[in-house]
Amino acid sequence: LLSMRYRSPGGKRKVIARKLYVSLFSILTILALLPLPAMAQAQTQVDGTILVQLVNKTPNGKGVGDLSLELKTFVDGAEKGSTKGKTDAQGKFQFSGLSTGPTYSYQISLTYQEADYTSETIAFKNDEKTKNQEVIVWDATDDDKAIKIGAAHFVVQFEGDVLKTTEYYQIDNSGDKTYIGSKVVSSLGRKETLRFYLPKGSQMQQLALGLMDCCVAFENEALIDTMGIEPGGKEIAFIYSAKFSAPNYTFPIVANRAIDALSLVVEDKGIKVSSPQLSPPQVTKIENIQFIVLNKQNIKQGETIQTTLSGLPNSNPVNSLRWIGITLLAIA
Repeated sequence: LLSMRYRSPGGKRKVIARKLYVSLFSILTILALLPLPAMAQAQTQVDGTILVQLVNKTPNGKGVGDLSLELKTFVDGAEKGSTKGKTDAQGKFQFSGLSTGPTYSYQISLTYQEADYTSETIAFKNDEKTKNQEVIVWDATDDDKAIKIGAAHFVVQFEGDVLKTTEYYQIDNSGDKTYIGSKVVSSLGRKETLRFYLPKGSQMQQLALGLMDCCVAFENEALIDTMGIEPGGKEIAFIYSAKFSAPNYTFPIVANRAIDALSLVVEDKGIKVSSPQLSPPQVTKIENIQFIVLNKQNIKQGETIQTTLSGLPNSNPVNSLRWIGITLLAIA
């Protein structure tokens, strides 16, 4: 208003300013006198309730009473705060006064016997006011006899003088307790559950599946996970890169745990892939891109597989988004 008043010419300055002030005052007065239902309807309702029930699935497992819970609130997918509570003797708790708008969602997290658990995402739909949420936990163990790797896949691509490798693992837990490990990782203050050895000189690019920044450490060219492994198991994937000097590159695949089936899938750039422990190479096409595939079954814990890539190319970088899709197809 001041800007318009001072730019107005001559004697009209005060008149124009007065008219603007009167108009603004009139609008505010009218708005103040209007009934509020229309505005209230636009506000998010805060009468939602989540009824939590913890369930221990381990046969004859311990009780789930008096456990601390945290309810995280998300708005449009971004975390916007949290609320804490504690279960009663039956493992129940109620979070009330929650926003039920379509942009709001919630997640319950807790720690039980040193293992972390997170519920699925909870969202109120339509006119829902109450959500019943069961959260499953298991007794914990530091005995790893039920843990093995059902499948391991190494998918290798070329980007100039860099090898980019995606490692995918299907981790199996055939027991009825969550494995939490026994050796403490000093940098995290948490216990090690899985360890993956990386080729010398490699650089981590991305934790792609089943891994969290908060719970991963890197020590002596190894990736260490500290998340518990629940019965049934989980999937893990990560991507790293390593420079090579043409024409040859040799790297070891170290099995820190027994592996039922392993496959090495390499983008075919007219190179040779060889390993004394893996099957003879076979060629296959995925999305019109040719790959060299080698396999091995029943790999023992501690076994090292030596692999050599010969006649390496100097290729242009591939399209990253397209490569992600091709990598998933190769793993499948």
